[in-house]
Amino acid sequence: MEHRISSNIAAGIERVGNHYKVALITLQRDQISVNTTYTTPTSNEEGVNPLYTEATPTNLLNKAVLVTAIEGCDVLVRPLEVKLTRPRDIDAVVCFQAEPLLPYPLDEAIIEWVPCQSTEEGTRLTVLAARKEHLTEHLSALKEDLIDPEVVSCTPAALAAFARLFAPIDAVTLIHVGWNQTTCALVCEGQLQTSFGINIGTKNFAEALAKEARLSDAEACEILFKEVACTSSLEEKHPKLASTLQAFHKQVSRVVVAMDKTTTKSCPSATASPVVIVGDGALIDGFAETLAQAVKKELFLPESDDLNSQQDLCSFAVPLGLALSGVSEGSISFRQEEFRYPRPWKHQGRALATFGVLSLLITLLILWSGAGWAHRHTASLRNDYTTLLATYDTTPEDFEGLFLKKNPSLKKEGGFSLKKLTRQDLRKRLSFVDKLNKETPQNFALQPQVPRVSDLLAWLHTHPQVIKTDTTSGKLQSQIQLQNLTYTMVKRPDATHPREHYGVKVDLEFTAETPRAAREFHDALIAPNNFVDPKGEVKWGSSRGLYRTAFFLKDKTAYPQTGKREAS
Repeated sequence: MEHRISSNIAAGIERVGNHYKVALITLQRDQISVNTTYTTPTSNEEGVNPLYTEATPTNLLNKAVLVTAIEGCDVLVRPLEVKLTRPRDIDAVVCFQAEPLLPYPLDEAIIEWVPCQSTEEGTRLTVLAARKEHLTEHLSALKEDLIDPEVVSCTPAALAAFARLFAPIDAVTLIHVGWNQTTCALVCEGQLQTSFGINIGTKNFAEALAKEARLSDAEACEILFKEVACTSSLEEKHPKLASTLQAFHKQVSRVVVAMDKTTTKSCPSATASPVVIVGDGALIDGFAETLAQAVKKELFLPESDDLNSQQDLCSFAVPLGLALSGVSEGSISFRQEEFRYPRPWKHQGRALATFGVLSLLITLLILWSGAGWAHRHTASLRNDYTTLLATYDTTPEDFEGLFLKKNPSLKKEGGFSLKKLTRQDLRKRLSFVDKLNKETPQNFALQPQVPRVSDLLAWLHTHPQVIKTDTTSGKLQSQIQLQNLTYTMVKRPDATHPREHYGVKVDLEFTAETPRAAREFHDALIAPNNFVDPKGEVKWGSSRGLYRTAFFLKDKTAYPQTGKREAS
């Protein structure tokens, strides 16, 4: 989660047709406030960021973390359960565990996850995946308008954040009818459970009205939001628009039923959950009521003290959810790997300046107190030096004669005095003691007790996760096919490193009958056994059906103790 950036001021940005919707939110003392919401056109003067308008609170926007969203149709949302509880452990395995869920190669995806529920065996997650090419297109389109967001989230995650604040109920179904797409999301206890996207939005409704009434797109949009009412008389006045809305209702109904069925286990109250209709579609007169009837759910109206109207709250649902993600810890961001934000400390200038001044003051204090400590430490070293020489049955004066015979150039004028020895003088004499100790030959182990290649192959050949018995035929069946094995002794003791231990590293490349068989073999390597060293790291990776793992073998060698020679 190192890629995640959060702040106490955030701006959620949603692109709708040829304009942006922006919501500014601040977090102070655990209290969230909606500062402003506004709309600005995408086309602006060359070299000018369209987010800055005359009504924009520039001082807040300059400090805000910018959060944008990938459309719901471009994000894959799937449930996943892992037998782990710590976020750090889940981060390490979530990509490998999610690989079978992806319809495209893992190296072409950015994976994120949010926890949903703790179970007896581990954690139930919601995995979100976006293709790298979609993220590249998203960032490139924003770059044309001089917008470089610190965080790139997605519409389903924004709807979940919106529901946590403005629809705080056990389970709620959210339907965001945007300009190009419609996103349906199910949120249970504030956590995203599942989501589906539909490539139909208010743009399609406006186009149907324009063709039917022979209007321009701008005129059709104005009539759609100001004059059209979704009532029983709509079919008589605008039959083509009514037909488009009916087809839209059927698609949304199928998606909502599918979400309820797929989340029966994780969210039992999904079937009875109310529905919240947001986005541009919610601004059409009677649209929310008719859509709620079509999906057979009770309509829930979110409320906020910071916004003046219900329409503003519904229209800016996604920007508000994105801004809430920017001020929340643990929110998702697809800006990872090569897409990582290049200036993560951009909004921390004042904090860094304060930190620098405090660091300077602390450094001066340390230097002042360090001088006194150095004096006391030198006196302590002299006492330890005397005690060390006593173990060799000699005194500092007697040892000084032996030392000066080997190092006559270090003889001091005025004779020897222990109190005159500095830390550098003591270091030279201790090095001389160490040299005398090392003159005694040291033994090291020549017979390593590490599993040989034949032992390793025999273990793999008989491992229950590699060879299984077919229940029907009774014959042995190979679950894993070994493609390459590398057995390397990466370290060993020798004359220059007598205390080194033997270390044997094994690199395996193999294919598996199923991804599950590969995961079970991975779990078997981590589990306690007689071959794999639990203190070493077990690396794991996969690419296009070929799996790779690397681990160290257990070292059972008995190592001799080193001796010392008396300094006399």
